[in-house]
Amino acid sequence: MKTIGIIGGLGPLATVDLFNKIVNFTDADKDQDHIPILIYNNPTIPDRTKAIFYGGESPVNDIINTGNTLIEAGADFLAIPCNTAMYYHDEIQRNLSKEVLNIADITIDHIRKNEIDNVCFLGTEASIKTRIYNDKLDTAGINTYEVDDHMINLLTKMIYDIVKASKLGEPIDDFVKELDRIIKEENIEYFILGCTELPILFDFYKLNYKTINPTDLLAKKAVEKAGAKIREWDNI
Repeated sequence: MKTIGIIGGLGPLATVDLFNKIVNFTDADKDQDHIPILIYNNPTIPDRTKAIFYGGESPVNDIINTGNTLIEAGADFLAIPCNTAMYYHDEIQRNLSKEVLNIADITIDHIRKNEIDNVCFLGTEASIKTRIYNDKLDTAGINTYEVDDHMINLLTKMIYDIVKASKLGEPIDDFVKELDRIIKEENIEYFILGCTELPILFDFYKLNYKTINPTDLLAKKAVEKAGAKIREWDNI
């Protein structure tokens, strides 16, 4: 069995979520059937959106250093529970000796193979405006609704002021209203939860929408690559 290395802290709750999903997606009858996992929860990694758009410090060196620590500890490949970090994926991969799974590519491949259409990508301001997903969706010929600045502002509030700030339970009525509007007016079938904080938000508030969860897909790919059997669930 290969050892998974998780570059964590982007953010901590998303790191816990990925770890939990890897364990749940492993078809194991006993402790010894589970996958060895190394986690470096490094919350000092600079914010990706601030780095891309607002002159903040680049997260690349810290991500690479975190990855090297995991590799030196025995990780056979790496996973990053952060969609926006995929903006830097190629640079990160060039500087690490082990494979870094690309959560965006894994998700696009899932959408394409399942012939899913009429999607709406939800994520950070940086992941939306740099088109980390949308360019790939366009190339794959998938009909995609692109959110406006109003929704970007709502997403920023959900990600930073609710989940990252540990304020789950605060009202999110405006966000839900906008989700409902998009479904009704734009004929959207699936929302892509393209920030690893969003599945946490949707689960907590029990938001009943058809979603594609990249964290689930990253976890399943990690289980498969580690050499374990995947236990299938009904939530994808």
